[in-house]
Amino acid sequence: AIESRDALEKMYQGSDSDADTFDWDENDDDEFDGIAEGDDDDVDDMENEYLKHLSSQASKALAGGEDFDNDDDDGFGSDDEDSDDNLEEEFSLETPLDNINAYTHLQEKLSEMQASNTAAYNVVVQSLNPENSQFLQSLIEEAGKQRAEQQQA
Repeated sequence: AIESRDALEKMYQGSDSDADTFDWDENDDDEFDGIAEGDDDDVDDMENEYLKHLSSQASKALAGGEDFDNDDDDGFGSDDEDSDDNLEEEFSLETPLDNINAYTHLQEKLSEMQASNTAAYNVVVQSLNPENSQFLQSLIEEAGKQRAEQQQA
């Protein structure tokens, strides 16, 4: 390992690195991160304001126990914004996948594969171990049950 490292060091000692050949322009330093130099002061002010807010909230919590008002209009949010009411709305959203029955879709695709490419179907099915083969069979049976329920409805 030491010999490999020594060989790599010798190999890279003779080559020029990108840092040596890069043309640094001293006038571009203030726009390096896409933030102008004057913006640093705004960030510092916001950080200081937030730290003051946290300090005041901690003082309130320590002085009056854990029950303190977090609903002041200081722009740092409150517990109301983090309520669980919004979660119920998110879970009730529907997606295009909600309309697809995974069991029947799998059964249809396997049937299509068996009809169109029997050799590939046989390789896939025969490569399954007994446990996975039994699981696949149970999925197909479930698809049959759900298809029968859909036809009755």
